[in-house]
Amino acid sequence: MEKDLLASIREDVWDDPDMASMLGTKKRVGVEIKSSFKIKKRIGFEDVLKLITRIKEYLAQTVDEETEAAFAFLDSVMLVKGYTIENNLKQKVYETIYERVANPDVELDYDLCNVNYDDYFGANTYKIRYKNTFFAELDTLPETEDVIDLTIEHFRANHPEVLESLEAFTEHIEQVFIETTHDELFQNTGGKIYAHLHGEVQYEEKTYFLVDRQWYLVKDNFLVVLQNDFDTYLNADDRIKKRSDIEMNAWVSGKEGPYNDSYCNNPNFIVGDRIILDGIEYFDLLYIGEAGKVYIIQVKKGFGGKARESCSQIRNSAKMIESSLAGDNPKKLKELYSKLGNRPTTVCPNRLHGITEAQFISLFRDRERIYMLAIAGVASTEALVDTNSNIAKFEVLSTRDALRVIKEGDSFKVCLV
Repeated sequence: MEKDLLASIREDVWDDPDMASMLGTKKRVGVEIKSSFKIKKRIGFEDVLKLITRIKEYLAQTVDEETEAAFAFLDSVMLVKGYTIENNLKQKVYETIYERVANPDVELDYDLCNVNYDDYFGANTYKIRYKNTFFAELDTLPETEDVIDLTIEHFRANHPEVLESLEAFTEHIEQVFIETTHDELFQNTGGKIYAHLHGEVQYEEKTYFLVDRQWYLVKDNFLVVLQNDFDTYLNADDRIKKRSDIEMNAWVSGKEGPYNDSYCNNPNFIVGDRIILDGIEYFDLLYIGEAGKVYIIQVKKGFGGKARESCSQIRNSAKMIESSLAGDNPKKLKELYSKLGNRPTTVCPNRLHGITEAQFISLFRDRERIYMLAIAGVASTEALVDTNSNIAKFEVLSTRDALRVIKEGDSFKVCLV
């Protein structure tokens, strides 16, 4: 699996006239990470030797304290390998899921996504099968609880013995798969439920992250640094936006979809929930009621492992929006406008409230763009700071750092609804 990232150029590198001439006018470059590390920047052959020489010089330099601190996290998260420990961690996940058999109100704090997230988010349908039997089909992106509850219902109706013990449940849920369909067959995804789960587990007084089918041990010193950084970030002036300042409703209960749809008739909001373009949901809500600003909002119930999905969507959305605005022809925003206009529903018959394509693009181009995570079910800043979910804290801080690179500014906010 490969990852596309954006990297910012350090000022001392930028001050080198030779490096500046080779890198061009943008202080951000794309980076592709696989088994190798590739910078996506085309240069002429005459500059290759010059670049190699410069890289050699940079590698020979003594690492200063600031750089060492910036990369300290690499020594604080360790990839877990070994059948016994990985199996024990998997069993902890299944123990939590099995609790929902007896108590449907048990919260499953795991994000649900295939490792090929673009194709997964952009799917036409989501099918669930047990062995060779499909027993559910959804045409919208399912929540973790949706998939687990449908699976439990199927077992209860057709294989009740599976629910009688954790051991039987574990054996049979290992044979439940999520498969997606697209217009193009090569974009279809599939895999076991477990392969779609991402989250955090406490095991033998240690913290582990499950991300993209891999387990990572998080060392204690990293958690201390993470907490301190999170505290400082949230307590900065104007970091947490008041709900009343942007006309957001108080969360009462239920799921995110109906909550987002409650804004459909408010002309100060454009509802983009479940509108997918190139595997990206650009926003749940777009708030346009404050002069000179546009708020690009993802809504998430609770603050736990599922925050990963929302933060990932914010980063991907920001990357596409900022990239689209960098040129004279904001193609992706035009495509998004078309998608929004062509997806009327009974609840949202007119998402755009009569806004023209030019006006829609102007909302982004001519206003200050603020990317926001709206968190439901958390009563106060203090409660947010004291949350037990380290993966949620990590995702918020990663989004902060990513936005500073993508947009070259501090444009990421949080709102408690």
